[in-house]
Parts: sequence; C-alpha cells; structure tokens
Amino acid sequence: MVQKTEIKEVNNLKDAQEVRRWRWGFRGGYFLFMVLMIPAICLSLYALPSMKENNEMLELMSEYKMIFAHQNKLKGFVKQIHNRIVGLDLSIKQVQKVEDLRSDINKVKKDNNNSKRLQGTRYNKMAANILLVHYETREALAAYKANLQQVTEDLNICTANVGDIPRAPY
Repeated sequence: MVQKTEIKEVNNLKDAQEVRRWRWGFRGGYFLFMVLMIPAICLSLYALPSMKENNEMLELMSEYKMIFAHQNKLKGFVKQIHNRIVGLDLSIKQVQKVEDLRSDINKVKKDNNNSKRLQGTRYNKMAANILLVHYETREALAAYKANLQQVTEDLNICTANVGDIPRAPY
C-alpha cells in the first residue's frame, strides 16, 4: 500500500506540474496572440495614407497658403481704404474722392483669384460690405452733425427773436 500512495502522490505531482506548464503556455500563447493581433486589427481598420493621399494633402496645403497670401494682400488694401475713409472730410462734398472710394470698395468685393478655393471664400465680400457700412455710417454722422449745427443756429435765431416779443400775462 505504501507503494500505491507514493505512486499516486508522484502522479498527482506530475499532473499538477503539467497543469501549471499548460496554463503558463496558454497564457504566453494568448499574450503573444494579443500582442500580434491588436496592431494587425488596428492597421486593418485604420489604414495608413498612401503616397497619393499625402501628395493631395500637400497640394491642399499649398492652396491654403495661397489663400492666406491673398488675404494678407487684401488686408493691406482694406486697411488703406479704411484709413482713407477715416481721413476723408465729409462735411465738404468731394465727389471724386467718394467715387474713388466706392470703386475701390467694389474692387475688393469683386476681387477673385482663379483658384477654386479662393472663389469659394467670401471674406472679400464681407470686407467690402463692412467698409461700405463704415463709410455710410460716417457719412450719416457727418450729415447729422451738419443738420444739428443748422438746427442750433436756427434755434438761436428764434430765441433771439422771441426775446424781443413781450410775454403774455397769465
């Protein structure tokens, strides 16, 4: 009987070692499978861009650089027009200067380049509209000031005339 219990203990020990080896082997194989399969799955779902797509992206970037260069050129022209509007004395009728301003504002509005991207942008039209509103507001303000001055002069004349008329008794 002693031999049978010893054999059982040895067999149990061998079985336990085999089970442990099998578990570690399975864990190692599973880890290796995950390490190799997760990047493969990610690469298949999110494909890397090809050289053609990279070239297209570079072309788009160069077109946007052209748009920014165009915007900077237009910004300088718009600032020049704004300075001319601010410096214009609107209390005096200056037909030639006003027509020049309006024609420059129209140039800004119609300024397009032959790029498809530039034709799709509307910043030049917005800038022209803002300049036009700015000019018309300053023109209305100058007219308001002139009218206010005329009204105050007329009011002063009326008060001077009223001062000569005796008051009616109450």
